[in-house]
Amino acid sequence: MNSIINNITTYASKAYLALLNKIPEIVLLLDDSYNINVINQSGQLFLGSNILKTSFINLIEESEKLKVEELLKLSLSEQIPLHCEVAVKSPFKDKTRYLKISIHNLLIEKDKMGIQIFAIDISARKELELNLIKDNTRLRKLSDITFEGIIFHEEGVVIDANKAFTSMFGYQIDEIINKRITDFIAPKYHSQMHEYINQFENEVPLEVKAIKKDQTILDSEIRSLFFMMDDKITYALIFQDIADIMAGFRVS
Repeated sequence: MNSIINNITTYASKAYLALLNKIPEIVLLLDDSYNINVINQSGQLFLGSNILKTSFINLIEESEKLKVEELLKLSLSEQIPLHCEVAVKSPFKDKTRYLKISIHNLLIEKDKMGIQIFAIDISARKELELNLIKDNTRLRKLSDITFEGIIFHEEGVVIDANKAFTSMFGYQIDEIINKRITDFIAPKYHSQMHEYINQFENEVPLEVKAIKKDQTILDSEIRSLFFMMDDKITYALIFQDIADIMAGFRVS
């Protein structure tokens, strides 16, 4: 998918809207006042179906509104994608949900710009990060409902992994145990990797080339974190496949 949209004048196209609704990720198209003009079905399921013509800022939790507004403003003049993780209000009033968003500007009409947002749900992973989890059963449940691959390690040696990781990399779980985390990373990134994980937790993810079992390359973004499990510190690496995200935001 080289480009989701080049011009907002295609709003009226039923074929275009049908295409958006086939995309599993959340897609929003905003005008230059940050009002939502188009939202696909995935977005409606996550954010609610009655948000057209409302401000995207109003969907963001109060503590993060200023950050998001500054990024949206910047995106209207920048030619590169802007990325952030945000807490959003749930339409179901159950709990805060989290999105990882990529923001691009796009041409609405001659000399008028708008904003394109491409987002994925990272709520399960954020819950894993934000809580110091002592219950191993709960940890397994949380890690297995996220689509991001997670490996747990001690001093760089893998002790466990979630289902998403085994699926993403093509391994059975018993093939992963006792491997080194660098076995899944292209050699040119090993020194960066060691430095990164030694910083305990990192707000900024690291982009690497990961290696699957069949030796194919996976463009990945990794994040390191730690938490308590069984009364000891356990370390984890979270892998996200970013190939589709980056391809989806190449504006031709």
